[in-house]
Order: sequence, then C-alpha cells, then structure tokens
Amino acid sequence: MPTPTFEEVWERLKELEGKTIITLGVKRPNRIVGFSASKMIRQTRTSDGKGWKEPTVVPKSAFRAIWEKLAETGVCEISEAKGGWYVAAACLVEVPKLGVELLLERKHPTIELKDWQRTPNVETRMNNVDEDHDGFGDLDRIVVDPDICSGKPTIRGTRIMVTNILGMMAGGYSAAGVIESYPELTKADVSAALDYASQIVNEEKVIAR
Repeated sequence: MPTPTFEEVWERLKELEGKTIITLGVKRPNRIVGFSASKMIRQTRTSDGKGWKEPTVVPKSAFRAIWEKLAETGVCEISEAKGGWYVAAACLVEVPKLGVELLLERKHPTIELKDWQRTPNVETRMNNVDEDHDGFGDLDRIVVDPDICSGKPTIRGTRIMVTNILGMMAGGYSAAGVIESYPELTKADVSAALDYASQIVNEEKVIAR
C-alpha cells in the first residue's frame, strides 16, 4: 500500500475534530476544537482537571514535518524542544487508518509508521557497525513470535523490532547511536538486524529462527 500524501493525512486527521486525545509529552488531555487550511485548534485540560484552557494552535507544518520523517525513515522521535509536536504526534497515532504506532520501549516518545514499505540501503548502513565486531550474521538473535509485537521480527529478549533499528540507521544513526537509544542492545544485535534485512532483500522471503 503506498504511503498517503500529507494532504491525504491532513484530511484524515480532521476525523479527530470534537475528540479528546492525550499528548505524548505531559500526558494531558487535549480537545480538538477544529481545523483550518494551516492549523489545528485545540484546548488543553486545566491542571486541576475541572475545565479547559483557552484554545491554542498547532500549525499544520508540525504535522507535515513528522509525516515527512515517517515517510522517509518509518520512525520519528518526538523531541521535547518541538512543542506542538507532542500533540501532532498523538493525533497521528489516534487515526487508525494512518498505521502510526507509539513505541513504548523507547527512551523518548517515538512513533513508527507501521506499514512503512521502503527498505534502507543495508550495505551502506553496515559500514556504521564497528569493524571489531566478529559476530555478524547471528540470526539466532532474531525472533518472530506472534505473541510479540504482532509477529514482527524482534531482537531476542526484547520487544525492539528489527524495523526500529533499520529505520534509525536509514535516518543516519550509527550503530553506537542505536545502542545509546536502546541500551539493552549490543553491537551483535544491531549486526544481526542488518544481516536479517540483507537476507530478506536478497532472498525475498522471511527468515526466522
């Protein structure tokens, strides 16, 4: 299924008008008041939980920036420094048709485009794995279990999906950067994820052990 254009995404987001969503940052309810050509209007619940603050704006550009990142790499970390991104990301997660999921195992609020179809350049990204690691190719580290992450390939002993690692490396992360974000991973885990993806590309079939 092709990735929707941003304008298609914006139209689907309008389904949230009149609904309440929870931000990914401070976890406060936000009521979606309406949309215009360039912005979303929302109200945030007061700190005492008894009412709503005055309406404020989340610019359409915040949604666009997140969606373009998702369309490019399949994953987007939501930075605290980006304000309205918390609300925009929560809205994207709230529309099921968009296939956006919240990654709960990440250090920072992060979302993933579930139906992301693009494959990163594995051979290029392999150069980011430290050369002193000699365990490349250990596919026993990859698990495909229908009870874990809906059967998506994950790193054994974690709920970290192979696509999470590939999406980060496609977005420019080094192996060290991936491990910094996921401290439970090792260099061997990152190598196994790359090798797994490489074999899928070469053989056009899923390899699970």
